[in-house]
Order: sequence, then C-alpha cells, then structure tokens
Amino acid sequence: MQKKFREEDISRIIEMAWEDRTPFDSIRLLYGLSMNDVRSLMKLHLKKNFFGVDSENKGKKNKTHS
Repeated sequence: MQKKFREEDISRIIEMAWEDRTPFDSIRLLYGLSMNDVRSLMKLHLKKNFFGVDSENKGKKNKTHS
C-alpha cells in the first residue's frame, strides 16, 4: 500500500471496512486497496486494542472461575 490518502478518505475507508454491508470489492473499486491493504491501513490508524491486535491477552483462559 503506497498510496497517500487524505484523512477524510482514511476515515471513510475504515468506516466502510467496519460496515457489514460494504464488500471489500467496493473498497477496491473506489480506492484501489486490497483487503490486506485495508487491514494494514486500519492497523496504522486505529489503536491496537480497538482493532483487536492486542495479542497479549489472546489465548489466556479466565482463571477466576476455575
């Protein structure tokens, strides 16, 4: 992903990606980005815990109710 986007475009791309009704093909047609490009863009512009990248807590079991 080497394209430069305005902040408004980045916000719109992220919004479209979060919407269930928007297919990634639409994002590709409008902005020329693949699904992996959109994921990379979201990782750059969203907080880690918001995007779900926080791998520190993944795989841990809740031990309080054992």
